[in-house]
Amino acid sequence: MIDPEKKTFTITAENGETKEFDILFAFHNKENGKEYVVFTDYSPAKNGGTSLSAASFDPADPQNTLAPIEEDEWDAVYHILEEMQKQLEEQ
Repeated sequence: MIDPEKKTFTITAENGETKEFDILFAFHNKENGKEYVVFTDYSPAKNGGTSLSAASFDPADPQNTLAPIEEDEWDAVYHILEEMQKQLEEQ
C-alpha cells in the first residue's frame, strides 16, 4: 500500500529491476475525490534541479497501483507544489 506516513515505497519494473522512491507529500483533491502522491528518487532533472514525479492512487487498492495523472489534473498538482515551495521558502 502507498502509505504517505511511511515516506518511501519501491516500484518493480517489468524487467524485475526495483527502485526506491521517497514520498515528498500526498494530498486529497476534494474536487475529484482522488488521492495523489509526489515522489522522487533524487535523480537530476533536465533543469538542473531534482526530478519529481506524481501519480494518483487508491489507498484501498491492495495492488498499490499508481495511475498516471490525466492532463486536466496537473493544474491541481502544480498548485500544491507551488504552495509547498512557498511554505519551504518562508521557513
